[in-house]
Amino acid sequence: MGRDDFVFTIGYDGYTAIIDGAAQRRYRRMNLEQLLTDGQFRAALRRAEYDGDDAALHRVLDVYNDGSLRPVEDLDELRRLFGVFGVPDQVSKVERI
Repeated sequence: MGRDDFVFTIGYDGYTAIIDGAAQRRYRRMNLEQLLTDGQFRAALRRAEYDGDDAALHRVLDVYNDGSLRPVEDLDELRRLFGVFGVPDQVSKVERI
């Protein structure tokens, strides 16, 4: 699964990743800071997670907490909040909706 597909995955159906095609078309060219500025925290988190970039993960956490009415304590809580639990190995195809 490529980074763009992972970033805009909204769920899974077995071995198929379900992609938000409209969001992918609109936001795919944005970098991490642009996603954060636009409030696309889930996409930013998924991008940092895919890249394995600890500094970017903490940047997402910091920016989210700065603007949140309910800050989270750590990256694990942020991951639970947005349902991001790593890049799955078993995905064999994608479906855009």
